[in-house]
Amino acid sequence: MHDDFAPRALASPASYERRRTEVFWLTFVGYVACYFVRNNTAVASGLLVLEEGWTPLDVGVVLTGFTVTYGLAKLVMGVVVDRSSLRVGYGLALIASAVVCLAMGFIPDVFAMTAAMAVIGLAQGVCAPASLATLGAWYPPWQRSARVAVWNTSQNVGAALLPLLASGAMLIAGVQHRSLAYWVPGVFALAAGVWVLRRGGDRPWREGYATLPERYGADALPEVRGSTDAPYWRLVRLHVLGNRPLWALAGLNALLYLLRFGVLNWIPLYTIGELGFSVTHAAWVMATYEWAAVPGALAFALVAHRWPNRMATAGAAGLVVLAVGLMVYATAGNLGEVLTVAALLGALTYGPQVVINILTLNFISPRAMGVAVGFVGLGGYLVGEVVANLGMPTLAERLGWGGAFAVLGGIALVAALVYWELRRVERRVVPSR
Repeated sequence: MHDDFAPRALASPASYERRRTEVFWLTFVGYVACYFVRNNTAVASGLLVLEEGWTPLDVGVVLTGFTVTYGLAKLVMGVVVDRSSLRVGYGLALIASAVVCLAMGFIPDVFAMTAAMAVIGLAQGVCAPASLATLGAWYPPWQRSARVAVWNTSQNVGAALLPLLASGAMLIAGVQHRSLAYWVPGVFALAAGVWVLRRGGDRPWREGYATLPERYGADALPEVRGSTDAPYWRLVRLHVLGNRPLWALAGLNALLYLLRFGVLNWIPLYTIGELGFSVTHAAWVMATYEWAAVPGALAFALVAHRWPNRMATAGAAGLVVLAVGLMVYATAGNLGEVLTVAALLGALTYGPQVVINILTLNFISPRAMGVAVGFVGLGGYLVGEVVANLGMPTLAERLGWGGAFAVLGGIALVAALVYWELRRVERRVVPSR
């Protein structure tokens, strides 16, 4: 099942803009729901440590169960996404992961929950490649950057709503009902999965609309080496495995995921164990980090709208400021200070991460977008988040939390240098209009 860009009879071309808007928001809401069933154990980690006798390493092991399978699945499922229905794959993956999350409320066992998170990781390996392949198929490069930046806020909306849903349910029913951290978000994710399966979008030419070159001209396809009409696996070899800028993005993504989860996943334990915050206040910090990422990503969307081929420069600048923010986070003491710095960190972690998705789509043939997204994402989860889950508690034990955050600050500066080196490639392949 291969997609091509040959002219064809089109159905209902006048409804293109309306359908494209609907597809965008379905893709957005679906990815919000993906985050309802990912970080539930991190939200409940304070209670699991205090009441079940878990250690911070136990929490890290459960989180890593998702990380490893999700990183591998993004690559494998990226191939599936390139060669199958985006709507069906996206909807079924979300439904399956929601069902497993609901089951996790019954099993407060480290081994069983690690296995369950591994299953969720396998299912959700479809979601990011399907989402970005959808946006790449419906929007040309000069419109795509801003749309991808807005879509990227879906993960922040979902991750910010998760602790509020979980802590709100436990506040009403009592903190002893920590299973609600899995059940309540899981029900919302299940409903969203059914909606995506019924109404979600596929590639426009599979719905009877024009391809991007037919609608916008030759500039709608990126300038890539080799023919876009080549067999699929030749495209993968040339445009993914032989694409040096894509390798740079994969390494950069690993660094950015280490920064993101090195802060996010350890907010409950850091604020409760080190700063003495309550479970509710820890949830506020976590939600603030995620919510602040929304205006941060939207700021990058504005940059993308005005300067669509200057995103690498914007990413480098954001990471330099992030390095300074991490130093301040390590010294903040009261709730007001921590919330303020958490907002800065959220905005400047996710903003530069938006650029990864934008550049990935702009550096690759449309027929290999799914596998390219999976390839770049592989390093993020198998290296970045695994190190964050297992390395941060080790660094905190040996260097203290201040030393651990100083290491993250150095990593942010390295990532800024990588972005700086990608500026010329971006300007060559992305039109400035």
